[in-house]
Amino acid sequence: MKQQTIRATATVSGPLLHAPGSATVVFSPAAEDTGWVFIRSDLPGNPQIPCRPENIDVRYRWTTVRRGEASVSVVEHVLAACRGLEIDNLFISVDTDGIPMPDGGSAKPFVDALSGVGIICQAKPRNLLTIDRPVFVAGSRGDPMTEKIASSQSYIVALPGNGFEVIYVLEYPNTPLGTQIVKFDVNPDAFVREIAPARSFITSWELNRLQNEQATALFGPAIDEVPIVHPNHNFVQRLSLEAARHKALDLIGDLALLGRPIQGTFIGIRSGHRLNRELVLSLARQFEEANP
Repeated sequence: MKQQTIRATATVSGPLLHAPGSATVVFSPAAEDTGWVFIRSDLPGNPQIPCRPENIDVRYRWTTVRRGEASVSVVEHVLAACRGLEIDNLFISVDTDGIPMPDGGSAKPFVDALSGVGIICQAKPRNLLTIDRPVFVAGSRGDPMTEKIASSQSYIVALPGNGFEVIYVLEYPNTPLGTQIVKFDVNPDAFVREIAPARSFITSWELNRLQNEQATALFGPAIDEVPIVHPNHNFVQRLSLEAARHKALDLIGDLALLGRPIQGTFIGIRSGHRLNRELVLSLARQFEEANP
């Protein structure tokens, strides 16, 4: 299969999650072997941040890329859209330090914008990374701010496979979410229909805890569009198993930080951005050892 980019520029605007205000992201075609590159258009010199493992900086509820003094936060949804649509080369220019998060954190606005301008083939073949042996990472569920309410262990297993398969197991006992299991053969059609529309979510007790600790400054206006899970209320889902679908979306986006599309089967169990990062770093070390 050949590498791909977009035919023309595309734009998405919306509220920020990680800070007050809004942002606009502009997607532009890129040459073969460019990969996915973020550009801070608001900073002198328009510094670039390539999607590479060494540039990952996971924060509270999102993934950040950082190079020198320049950073861009909440990159996982836009990278999931790039990977899901099989776009290999793209410049992603943003006018502040974060990607906008419209539509409650789904990838649909990015998918609509990118597919709307057209995706074109390039001359060179796609440069796939391939899992050739099992890789396993484990950690505590969640992160330091939520470990008291989510203390179960979390795991991700990467296995050899012929395509790109993602399986995710979500467990929120005693809540409307319960246990959810999803499995996807990730290709553009499946991504657009079954993964991209899935919104993010936050639990009411997590939000209350943050408010009690006066930590709500972590969130910008995009949090108002994120569904809240209440223990004793029905969770209105856009599509079945929406929460697990969104976790699969996050994993797809974080795996893009390897810098190239990857082939294999990935099984996430109660995992999140921090463990996704550990998997990416572990895989990067494996690929470096195999190709010194």
